[in-house]
Amino acid sequence: MCSVVRSRLEVGVSPARYGQWPIELAGWRNLWRRSGFLLSGSKRTGRRNGKLSGIKVMSLLKRRVATALAVVGVASLVTFLQVEANHETDDQIGTEAVWNAGADDLNEIGKTCGDSQSAEYNHCFIEQMGGYASSDAVAFSQLLAAQKPARTGYLNSMKEAGLVDLGYVVYPGSVHSNQGWVLLNGTPTLINVDDIASLPRTAMEKDATFIALSKNHSRMQLAVLDRERGPDFSPKIEHLSDGGERFVVSYSLQEPCDACDPAGQAVFGFDFDPAGQFLAVKFLNVAAATATSPKN
Repeated sequence: MCSVVRSRLEVGVSPARYGQWPIELAGWRNLWRRSGFLLSGSKRTGRRNGKLSGIKVMSLLKRRVATALAVVGVASLVTFLQVEANHETDDQIGTEAVWNAGADDLNEIGKTCGDSQSAEYNHCFIEQMGGYASSDAVAFSQLLAAQKPARTGYLNSMKEAGLVDLGYVVYPGSVHSNQGWVLLNGTPTLINVDDIASLPRTAMEKDATFIALSKNHSRMQLAVLDRERGPDFSPKIEHLSDGGERFVVSYSLQEPCDACDPAGQAVFGFDFDPAGQFLAVKFLNVAAATATSPKN
């Protein structure tokens, strides 16, 4: 006992307070436990508790980040599907506007409407067409008849071609060509490429090949032939540098007679911007007819 008291005295601890040490230690222990640095029945674990709390926080953050990413992914997918759906439904003229007219149907309409060259024929044909074709097909014929010059026809088939689609039109009772092409679903919705009056002929007439051909064919003019607009043919499509499209369309150059062979071909381009907005028709070139060119 004396040795113990001596050791306490050497370090500055009063023998009188020696018996109070267990009480003081118990007080400090309770204080540490309330402060979170001790767990019941364990050593000091404040650092360990902090580490465990940090792991829980990181785990919670990871779950929340994963949830947020999942929500963003679902939202992106929904937006993508909506955009795709809009692309598919934006077309004003679809396959519902195609009318596979039977010969009997056309004959019945012809009997009712009479002379195809009369001023009333357009209105009569479209009115009678409603009894055989879909409402979309009738709407297309009405749109076609509203063009200048007005022509009575119906959409026989169509082909998707990128920004703008290609339509094959039949003109029943036409004196000249009864087949034609139209460009669909751009802006404007319908462009009749066979409207000769809309072509820039002044630029064509300055072309050296055209001038040479016109010396032997003084009455040579642009013409649309049925064999050039059949369902087995289509215009060449070129992609422009700005992302737009060009439809390359050929026209015959011939004297104004049904039996005359074409003297050559004039080529024009119908240009559209990346949004499908029609820009202009441009003259491209003239080529003389070859000996093997098919006859009308």
